[in-house]
Amino acid sequence: MKKSLLTLAVLAASGAAMAQSSVTLYGIVDASFGQTKTGVGAASVTKTVLNSGEYSTSRWGLKGSEDLGGGLKANFQLEAFLAADTGTGAATGGFDRLSVLGLSGAFGTVNFGRQYNPLNAMRGAANSNADSNMAITGPVAKSLGGAVPDYTLRIANSIGYTSPDFNGLTANVLIGLGEDKTTTNGASSITALTAVYKKGPLVVGFGYDNDKFAGATVLPYTLTHTLINAAYDFGPVRINGGYERANKDTTNATDTDVYVGLTMPVGSAAKVYLGYAKTDGDANGVKTDGNGFAITATYDLSKRTNLWAGWNKVEAKNAAGATTQDDSRTMVGVRHFF
Repeated sequence: MKKSLLTLAVLAASGAAMAQSSVTLYGIVDASFGQTKTGVGAASVTKTVLNSGEYSTSRWGLKGSEDLGGGLKANFQLEAFLAADTGTGAATGGFDRLSVLGLSGAFGTVNFGRQYNPLNAMRGAANSNADSNMAITGPVAKSLGGAVPDYTLRIANSIGYTSPDFNGLTANVLIGLGEDKTTTNGASSITALTAVYKKGPLVVGFGYDNDKFAGATVLPYTLTHTLINAAYDFGPVRINGGYERANKDTTNATDTDVYVGLTMPVGSAAKVYLGYAKTDGDANGVKTDGNGFAITATYDLSKRTNLWAGWNKVEAKNAAGATTQDDSRTMVGVRHFF
C-alpha cells in the first residue's frame, strides 16, 4: 500500500511538472521546380532546377517554455537548416539557424545565444513579396550594385532584449560579442536596435545597426545601417515601403536603398505580391547601382499547405554603366508548415 501511494505521488509530481512546461516540434518544407539564370552575356548560365527553400527556407526546430511561477518563464528555441531537395541538413550538423535560451516576464524577454539581428524582423514586417526568399529587398541591399554589405543576419555569442508591448510599440536591443580579441587586435562587436509600432493595419519601424570588425586577417572596419520602413493594409491591398542607408568607413562607401511592395488578395485562398527595390552605391566617388523586381503568388490548399509561383530579376551596373550582374529566377513550388 505504501509503495502504491509513493508511486502515485511521484507520478502526480511528474505530471504537475510536465503541465508547466511544453516542447513543440515545428518546421517548413519548401520544394520548387523552375529555371535560374546567373551571369552576364556569354558568361551567363541557365539551369533547370529542383530546389529547396526558394520561397521559404526549409527548416525544422524545437521550441519550448517552462512556467517558473510569478509570471516568469524560461524559453528555448533550436532551429536547423533542411534541404528538401537532397535531404541534407546543416553543414555543421547543429542548429545553425537559431540556438537561443532566455527568460521572459513582465519586464520583457532576454535571450542568449545565436539569434537574428532585430533589423531582420523589422524589415520583414514591412517587406515586399510576403518577406519570402523571392523578394529582392535582400539581394539588392546585399551590395548588389552597391558598395556596402547588408547587416549581419544571425549573430552568435549575443545577448538580446525585447521590451513588453506598450500599446503597439516594442523595442529590441541586441549586442553581439565577437570574442576574437588578441594581443594584436581588438574585439569585433555588433550592436543593433529597433523600435516597431504595430496597431491595426499600420506598421512603422526604425532600426540601427553598428558592425565593428577587428579580426587579425582583415583591416579593422565598421559598417552602419539605418532603416526606416512602414506598411498599411487598406483591405483590398496592402502597401509597404522602406529606406535604408548603409556606410563603410574604411572605403568611405555609402549605399542608399529603397523598396516598395503591394499585396493583393484574390478571393479567399490566393494572394498576389509585387516588389521593387533599388540601390545606389558610392565608394570614394565611384558610383554603382542595382535594382530588382519580383512578382509572386500563393494559393492555400489548407491552413498548412500552399502552392506558390514566382519570378524575380536583379540587375547591377558599374560606374561606366555596364551590366555586371543579371540574375533571374522563375519557379513554381509547394510549401508545407508543420
